Amino acid sequence: METRICQLDYAAGRPRACPGDTCPFWADDHCVVAGLWADFGTNPQLVELLQGIRTDLGQRDPTRALRSIHPPGLA
Repeated sequence: METRICQLDYAAGRPRACPGDTCPFWADDHCVVAGLWADFGTNPQLVELLQGIRTDLGQRDPTRALRSIHPPGLA
């Protein structure tokens, strides 16, 4: 199995292996913030914000953490 690199950590200059389903941004077998990759390089504040959110959510039950921030109808 190929090791994936966390795109959020990579953008922050700290490349690490993707934690997969233990990450609060992981849902339905994929990273829900990976689609923002193009914005990571031009918006370091976005990277910092998402890392803060991930840390906060990581302190909760990871299977429910992301669902708690979905807008209605998108969960």
